[in-house]
Amino acid sequence: MRFDEFVEKHFLPYSRINKKSHTSDLCICKALGLFFGKHSLADINAPMVEQYKQKRTSEPTIRGKQRSPSRVNKELAVLSKILSMASEADLIAAKPKIRLFKVSSERIRYLTDDEEMRLLEALNNSIWLRNIVLFALHTGMRRGEIFNLQWFDVGMMRQAIKVRYTKSRAIAK
Repeated sequence: MRFDEFVEKHFLPYSRINKKSHTSDLCICKALGLFFGKHSLADINAPMVEQYKQKRTSEPTIRGKQRSPSRVNKELAVLSKILSMASEADLIAAKPKIRLFKVSSERIRYLTDDEEMRLLEALNNSIWLRNIVLFALHTGMRRGEIFNLQWFDVGMMRQAIKVRYTKSRAIAK
C-alpha cells in the first residue's frame, strides 16, 4: 500500500477519533505526504527518513524562518505512529528506526516590562479581560486553568489556588 493511501484511509480517521492534536496531524501529514506520498510503505527505510529530516530542517517555514528541530521531531513522531500502525496491520515487516533530534525541552519565557506594559495598554478598553491577563501574568496559569477555576479552588485565607487539572490533564498537587 502507498503511504498517502494508508494515511488517508487509516491514520487520519484514527487521529480524528483518538487524538486531541488532530488538526496538527493534518498539517504534518501534508508535509509527510509531499515527501513519502507516492512511495510504498514497505519502501520507507531509515536512510529515507534521514533524508526527510535533512530536507525539512533545510527548508524555510512559510514565514521564511529556519524550521526548528523540535518541529521536525513532531513530524517524525507522527511518521513513527503511521509506520507503527502499518506494522501492526502487517503491511510492513518492521518499522524503520527513526532517530529524533536532541533538543532541550526547557523553555522559560517571561514578558519584559515593556512587553507587559504594551499588552496591558492594548487591553485598557476591556477591564474584565485586563484582569484575567494580569491574573495569568502573576500566577503563570494557562487560560484553561484559569477558566476552569471554581470558588472552592481559591483559598483566600491561605492565599492559595488549587489547579485541579493541568495541561497534561494530571491533577496538580
